[in-house]
Amino acid sequence: MLNLVNFENMLGSVSNSSHSSEGSKRRKHRRSKSGIYDHVDEDLLRPKESWLRPDDKERMVYNPGKSLKSSSKDVQSYLRNTALNSFVFFVLAYLAVYFPGKIASAILASLSNRGPVIFYNKILFTNIVGWESSDAISIFSAPLLVNFIQFVLYLALFQWTKKSEGPYRVFAFWLFLHSMMRTLGSVLPGIAAFEEFGYLAGWLYFNSSTAFGLSMLSAGILFFLSAIWVLFALETAYSKHLVYKGQRLKYLHFFIGLPVLAGSMFILLLHSLNVDFFLQGSGTLPRLGDSTHELIYLAEFGIVYVAMMMFLPFYREREFIIVRDLRMLKPQKVWLLAAIVLGLVFRVFLDKGWFW
Repeated sequence: MLNLVNFENMLGSVSNSSHSSEGSKRRKHRRSKSGIYDHVDEDLLRPKESWLRPDDKERMVYNPGKSLKSSSKDVQSYLRNTALNSFVFFVLAYLAVYFPGKIASAILASLSNRGPVIFYNKILFTNIVGWESSDAISIFSAPLLVNFIQFVLYLALFQWTKKSEGPYRVFAFWLFLHSMMRTLGSVLPGIAAFEEFGYLAGWLYFNSSTAFGLSMLSAGILFFLSAIWVLFALETAYSKHLVYKGQRLKYLHFFIGLPVLAGSMFILLLHSLNVDFFLQGSGTLPRLGDSTHELIYLAEFGIVYVAMMMFLPFYREREFIIVRDLRMLKPQKVWLLAAIVLGLVFRVFLDKGWFW
């Protein structure tokens, strides 16, 4: 009888210990689940940016793999906004590059008492008597030197901003392209309109065959340098979806072709604007023939654009690591407003000339 009682007590203690062990396991499990839930809740309360470590953010920016927000379905929207933003910086770069060369000529001409006047489409001189060869050559070669310096500086600026976010990369691209065109593409518009390089050619007594040869040489240099500029254009993209292997020609149309066409039409509109009628309600339309130099200069971008399309197959298999900034795939409204306002100010301010 005593043994039976002891056996029952032993069974009770074993069952109690098993129940207690199972209870402790359940309590530990609940505590661990509670700790997990508490941890998740704490993460949810943190800002979204803090979910990512610095190396995760860097991977999202520089890695051409997956992105949390960009999608191939948005390519058409990306292309339209890229064209709009590129048009904006094409116009701003045109305005920025236009002035330094003209100012260099005006400074040298004012030292010679030539009375320079800078207009929106050319530079003229009020004193045209007693020109000397040395003065004329220095005055008309100064823009070429200044534009070449701009080209070198802006090309270095583009290389520096190539891996940066924001609009500066696109702006630097158009700055060096405009300054390159002002330098290496100045022969054909200068000789055709007999302005700037045309004046220099006249004072250096170039004959027609020499002038024609220089024009063809200038166009050839622009054509072959486009093999490099098309690579830079592809590197300027802000999403990998824009420069997929089958997408690159379309991207070139939207990044170069449409902005050049729209920007040239906008500048042509500025040149044909009747400022007197706009401000006073009277006056006559400007003659577009007076802007021949600038119109031929803008037309030369067509040479670069066609050459870029021809050299694009050389980069068909090249992989690009794109520095992303999805903000740049949206319209840059502030920069767009700045381009329109500064374009109008440029035209109105220089309508009657900037006298030195």
